[in-house]
Amino acid sequence: PGAILNGDSQLNTQANAAAKGSTIQIFMTGEGLTTPAQATGAVTPVNASRFGPLTPAPQLAVSVLIGGLPAKVDFAGEAPYFVAGVLQVNAEIPATVGTGAIPITVQVGKVVSQDGVTVWVK
Repeated sequence: PGAILNGDSQLNTQANAAAKGSTIQIFMTGEGLTTPAQATGAVTPVNASRFGPLTPAPQLAVSVLIGGLPAKVDFAGEAPYFVAGVLQVNAEIPATVGTGAIPITVQVGKVVSQDGVTVWVK
């Protein structure tokens, strides 16, 4: 299983699977350069102004596949208040995906996350 929270911020597990059409929060590393740049080891601040990204965002495009189907990405940026380098991606589970432990991949630019990571879907 991936480091994934359901839309209610509860851990995604077999006993607490996400509903189709709901939004999940995926946490990972490997987003590459961000705008604005982050200092190594810094805690990621939240931009309270209404200008620019909420948190530093990857410079490259972010996409998600769940069960081989494209998922709508609602947010991709440094995880608020985490150490710099932790990427949070909020994505919607496609309505037509299967149920159970479903394969999930995140792509940043041309780099795709490792195989074998799953999200629980009901």
